[in-house]
Amino acid sequence: MICHRRCKVLLLFVAGQLAACGGGGGIGIGDGGASNGPFAVTVTVSGLRGTGLELQNMGSDGLSIGGNGASTFATTLASGSAYSVTVARAPNGPTQACVVANGRGVTTVIGVNNVTVTCRDVTRTAYVVDTPGNAVAWYGAAAGGQLNAAGNAATGLGATGMAVDPGGRFAYVTNATGNTVSQFTVADNGNLVPMPAASVLAGLSPAGIAIHPSGSFVYVTNRASNTISQYAVGASGNLAPLPSAFAVAGLAPGSMAVSPNGRFAYVTNSAGANVSQFSVGIDGALQPMATAFVATGNAPAGIAIHPSGRFAYVANSISNSLSQFAIGPDGNLTPVAAAIASQTTPVAIAIDGLGRFVYAVNRDSDTVSQYAVAVDGSLVALATATVATGNLPMSIAADPAGAFVYVGNATSANVSQFAISPPGPLLPLAPPAVPATAGLGAIAIR
Repeated sequence: MICHRRCKVLLLFVAGQLAACGGGGGIGIGDGGASNGPFAVTVTVSGLRGTGLELQNMGSDGLSIGGNGASTFATTLASGSAYSVTVARAPNGPTQACVVANGRGVTTVIGVNNVTVTCRDVTRTAYVVDTPGNAVAWYGAAAGGQLNAAGNAATGLGATGMAVDPGGRFAYVTNATGNTVSQFTVADNGNLVPMPAASVLAGLSPAGIAIHPSGSFVYVTNRASNTISQYAVGASGNLAPLPSAFAVAGLAPGSMAVSPNGRFAYVTNSAGANVSQFSVGIDGALQPMATAFVATGNAPAGIAIHPSGRFAYVANSISNSLSQFAIGPDGNLTPVAAAIASQTTPVAIAIDGLGRFVYAVNRDSDTVSQYAVAVDGSLVALATATVATGNLPMSIAADPAGAFVYVGNATSANVSQFAISPPGPLLPLAPPAVPATAGLGAIAIR
């Protein structure tokens, strides 16, 4: 009888301990089976030599990486929760690009511990689309930000937009006349090498292009067919249409951006005076939100999302203003303030890599409007409200480190190059511009 009581007490003690630890390996006591967590997301980093590497999970949970080895995000997740690990800021000193593997999925009862981040040394490179020449040129960036011409490669007909994947391994160019997307492998020195399949089909008049933060999906806006082409990215960077090859946009879709958490996407519709809003499925497919469109000013052109994922800005090329939005937890855009004035015909926007300043290219004023980002996301014009560019500026890009900005000038056939001063105004480098080709298109930075 005494032995029976002791055994019973022992069994109850063991059961309590198993219940407290979630079953110790999937066998739960009184929880219906497996544990619900919380579970940690752990990443293993290798090849890191630079400083400043920042990772994020779902676009918000940040993790600073100081060296190689395992690191764990502070926020834990319940079983069945989605995770998406991306590079928020690449390392510098030396310049490196980092590739995330196994970065997306759903947590299970064993947690997440197979995410890897592999870094390598690369040359900071600026790519400039040569629309009339059906080509793309590239420039190596010196430590002081100055660009040096390094090479060029042929594209399809009417090259327009361009994007480089987050890992710096692949690049894509939209060809508006040829209705195709050119695809390249990017060497560590910045050189572009056409893939064996040099291009893939898009819709009619492909224009804007955006890459999912995971690097797994590519989206292309088709201006003449009012659609968005959707592609999966293969292991070698080649694009393959998703089962749903197209999503429907508004009228004359142009620029596109995907939120840092990879859950939402936005497209400017220049003939509709609005922005299309989409949710992004785990398979990369775009689904219109319940509120499919949000009003902007007239002829919205460029769009950019703040690195925090909390704000979005749209250049309204006829209204001569920038619409400014907060991004809600459900992805819906809501104005944080009335549109703020720019100069004449703003067509493109860039945000510095640290999220402090916003710059808008004013095509018909030959200037860049300069703004600080307030805590609530609203824009405040800097004391030096504009800086001069070359003639007919069409595109703008900021380097990921938040140090330099480059502007493509179509008529003066050059690229203006600037340093970002601590208070925000752009300061021309020496020389203030480097030669390019007339009629140039997009600029992209790796």
